[in-house]
Amino acid sequence: MYGREPLGRVIVIKTARKSNGAVGSRRKGNSGKTGWIYAIEPNGKRKELACVDGSTFSDVSKKLRETSLVPTWVAIKSHEDTHY
Repeated sequence: MYGREPLGRVIVIKTARKSNGAVGSRRKGNSGKTGWIYAIEPNGKRKELACVDGSTFSDVSKKLRETSLVPTWVAIKSHEDTHY
C-alpha cells in the first residue's frame, strides 16, 4: 500500500578495462565504468534503454540519472544489479 510500484527496470554497472593493467603490477588508472539501463520485458528478456561510460562509479551514476530514466528514490548499488 505504501511501497513504490516496481517499474521493471535494471541498472547494471561494470568495469570496462581499457588496457591490460598488469604491466608493472600497477593499474595506471586506465580503467573505467560502463552503465546500462534495461527494461525487463514480460518474457523475462532485457531490452537496453540507455548506455553510458564514465571514469568512476559516481560519474556513471550521475550520467544515468541525467537520462531521466532513474527516479530520485532509487539508490544505485555499486557492486550488484539495481532492480526497480
